[in-house]
Amino acid sequence: MSIPNSEIRKSYINALPQYKIYDIAVPNDEVTPPLYITVNNMKLNENENFKGGHEWMTTVSLDIKNVNEKGFVSSVSLEEVANDIINSEIEIEGFKLQHREMFSCTQFDPIETDTHTIERCVVIFKHWTTK
Repeated sequence: MSIPNSEIRKSYINALPQYKIYDIAVPNDEVTPPLYITVNNMKLNENENFKGGHEWMTTVSLDIKNVNEKGFVSSVSLEEVANDIINSEIEIEGFKLQHREMFSCTQFDPIETDTHTIERCVVIFKHWTTK
C-alpha cells in the first residue's frame, strides 16, 4: 500500500521552483534564506477503502517565513507567496488528485529576535487522492 505524503511534498516543490522549500526546517548546513517555505504537519487519513485501492485524505501545512532586519515588517511578500501557493497547480506522481481544497491561510504576528524580525504565514491544504 502506497501513501501519497512524500509525493505531495515533492509536488509543491516542483510547482513552486521560484522559492526555497524545505521538508520541516532549513538544514543545519545551509544559511537560512531571507524568504523560504517549509512543508510541515503532514496528516494522512484513509478516507475510503475499496476493492483495488484506497482514497486518502491528506492535509499539509506550507509555512512561509520572511526573515528581515530587526524592526522591518512588510507583509506584502508573505501575501504574494501565499497567493502563489494557493494558485499553484500540483501533480502528484503515482496518484490521481481527486480534489484539492484550501483549508486556511493564517498570518501570524511577527517574531522579534535580537537581530531579526521574522514574519510568518501558514497555508493549509486538504487533498483527496487515489492510486
